[in-house]
Amino acid sequence: MTYNSSVAHTFTTRSHDRPAVLVLTLNSGEAEYGRCRESLESQTYTAWEHRTFENLPNTEAHAQLYETIMAERELYELFLKLDADMILADGEVLADLVRVFEDRPDLDHLVVGVNDWMTDSSIIGAHLFSNRVRWQRHAETLYVDPDPAFPGCKLVVDNPPRNLILHAGDPSPLQAFHFGAHRALQASQVYRRLRDARPHNARIQWQYLDRVWRHFERSGDRRLGLAMLAADMVFRKELPSTANEYSDAALLAAFDGASSLDDGEIRARLDARWGSHTARRQTWVRALGPVKSVLVTLRGLRDAAASVVKSLLGLSRPTVEIGTGPVDADSVVALARPREASMTVALLSHLASISAPTGAERVLELLGRGLRDRGHRVAVSAPGQWDLAPALQAADVDVRSIPIRCCWLVQADRQPAWWQLVRGVRYLLPDPGVRALKAFLGEFEPDVVHVNCLPHLRGAAAARAGGFPVVWHIHEILPPGARRRWFAGRLRRDATRIVAVSEAVAEWLREENLGASLEVVHNGVDAPRQLPDREHARREFGLPTKATVIGLFSQLVAHKGAIEFVRAAHQTASSNPHLWFLIAGHGPARFVGQLRRAIADGPAAGRIRMLPPQAEIWPLLMAVDVAAITTLWPDPLPRVVMEAMAVGRPVVGYGGGGVPEMVVDGETGRLCRPGDIEDLARAILELAGDEALCNCLGEAGRRRARELFSVEHHVSRMEAVLRGAASTRSP
Repeated sequence: MTYNSSVAHTFTTRSHDRPAVLVLTLNSGEAEYGRCRESLESQTYTAWEHRTFENLPNTEAHAQLYETIMAERELYELFLKLDADMILADGEVLADLVRVFEDRPDLDHLVVGVNDWMTDSSIIGAHLFSNRVRWQRHAETLYVDPDPAFPGCKLVVDNPPRNLILHAGDPSPLQAFHFGAHRALQASQVYRRLRDARPHNARIQWQYLDRVWRHFERSGDRRLGLAMLAADMVFRKELPSTANEYSDAALLAAFDGASSLDDGEIRARLDARWGSHTARRQTWVRALGPVKSVLVTLRGLRDAAASVVKSLLGLSRPTVEIGTGPVDADSVVALARPREASMTVALLSHLASISAPTGAERVLELLGRGLRDRGHRVAVSAPGQWDLAPALQAADVDVRSIPIRCCWLVQADRQPAWWQLVRGVRYLLPDPGVRALKAFLGEFEPDVVHVNCLPHLRGAAAARAGGFPVVWHIHEILPPGARRRWFAGRLRRDATRIVAVSEAVAEWLREENLGASLEVVHNGVDAPRQLPDREHARREFGLPTKATVIGLFSQLVAHKGAIEFVRAAHQTASSNPHLWFLIAGHGPARFVGQLRRAIADGPAAGRIRMLPPQAEIWPLLMAVDVAAITTLWPDPLPRVVMEAMAVGRPVVGYGGGGVPEMVVDGETGRLCRPGDIEDLARAILELAGDEALCNCLGEAGRRRARELFSVEHHVSRMEAVLRGAASTRSP
């Protein structure tokens, strides 16, 4: 059988009043295939079935796919070629694509750009055909999609008005390596005779490789480096023409060799030939050879001249004319679903420190910028000077400084009863900032007010008094008792909707019967596009380049477990003399002094570096091999864990609170019993002694962070919650 079992992989969801669609997928083990199927199953359009062709040679797989289309043209009106690494971006994509054909009966071939992770751009990818299209079988092994014949017209939408299809969003290292080899074979055509050269295709694929390299320079993602290594091997003729097959022995052997290189070695091998645009182009031209490079240049000049002519004639939109006439992307209104109306959102922040913003404050900053990027009107109120204000103001977010007292009885550190009493009495004293906050809300007139963290009780009360819906964002875990019941009462009174940052936070809220208005939305984080390399970061912090380094980056307070981390470090000293430790954070002088004494009082003292607070965490994470989390009490959702995962660092530490919702023990890191120093030391030694395991856990963590904990995902979820709360406001 040419495709797999219809029982396992064909989903019959046909109806008779809309065109029937057969979705055809080629699967060679791509990492995204599961999500591809899930995105199909989530479609609101119901008249479709799915076939998957698995583990066939590339040419044969495509031939079988196109022959299936022609054989079953009486059963289906439309055919969608959706590769296994393509994911439909939302539940309306299939319905919108079908609507294009319904609006234009003479349309036979729709080509849609996909949002490609490898190139960090939109590239041509998905094809939808009518049942009038025909193909001829051919022996081509490189350009395996034959040109179809059809009586009607073709539409190319190379840059859709919204993201429709995501491509290669989470490739495996082998998948990325294969991508580079396949694109390089098409870009260089090193094994093709002159009469078979395709200069236009060569130029397009070269542009894709150039984008992959630039993406690699921005992100430092190892998989992009592997893709460029494969491309370079093709250009050097170190890989054969058969390297576009996943099963090719030479490709697999080359991948094994490339996988053994560390990140610095990958970059060193590529920099000379790919480090500048001029060097990259020279590398490509040498691979093409003199005659083919002239053909490519002439084709490029021809295309540029055609573009100028089209622009002068007003035809510069993406248009392809075949048969009955042209169709342009601007006519495809179905692909640009109307955006929902923008909101006016007020964000109320607490302020733990002017110069050392907490993770919760950084979450609010990202949310404010993300909402503004989506066209919403946003203002932020903070109780005083704020280190994050400039970034928000640069994003056109209005930032107000309104002094108002927060209720700090939520703090995790154990405090004497008299100190809690003093804080409680101080909070109950009249606060002139309440009037200023009410005036700000009355002037700004938000559709919804977002209150960040439990301490901002007065902000929530002021918003409710003004008749504004309140989304209360809870980042804290409170133990059972009178204090928790009191805070729950305030939430019940003032919150329209409650957002918990983790299931661990949601647990106590549900125990207080607040589940009806509750939603769990994990925070999000994205690594910067440009990261320092490991060697540079180590030099900056005085660390040996060849050592294995474990890092702890957090507030330096007792419940964050820094002293326990140091004790575990001392326990490892005799077992691994090449193991180093790096600590950085902000904390009270008294505790920092205790920590310094703990560092000095043990055999690993000379291999533990303690740094003053750093402005950015990313250089710290790039300097270490493993990130530690040692919070002794349940930690709601420590941001440093997401940040470490985002740059491919495995995580080791205590598995309390929301940590297990991020770190999968044995898959993206190693979790221990909270407070167990011996267990922590064993886990550190396990990772420090196995570089391959660290790399495997780190890559799995990077994929998990991209899928579940991106800023885009977080802002989308929060936007939906805010919109839902705003809809409850009385006119």
